[in-house]
Amino acid sequence: MTGHFVEHVLDLLNPLGPLGRRRMFGGHCLYLDGIPFAIVFDDTLYLKVDDSNLTDFQAHGVHDSIRAFEKNRSLTISYYEVPPDILEDREELHSWARKAFEVALRAQTKKRTRIGTPTKR
Repeated sequence: MTGHFVEHVLDLLNPLGPLGRRRMFGGHCLYLDGIPFAIVFDDTLYLKVDDSNLTDFQAHGVHDSIRAFEKNRSLTISYYEVPPDILEDREELHSWARKAFEVALRAQTKKRTRIGTPTKR
């Protein structure tokens, strides 16, 4: 993976706000306000997906999520590849990235609620 593509993506997404990045899965995880919403792996951008934005990806022919590997097991995570035509249209890319960030926020809220909720006995 080239660092040039990661820098290019960071430049494209800069208008969203201050972005952070961390090495992850052999690529980079991108953060906005400390919330992970995108992954750059093998010169490809992936955005966080749930039912609210899945149809955007499907309408562009993207039907599979990224696969990750952890300790000899394969995991499917809810990040889908951004189609090339979306990468070339800054406004559209920003719209997709904002949706992915909203997905990530909802997932974070669900996670916190689940962790903070006492179990009934």
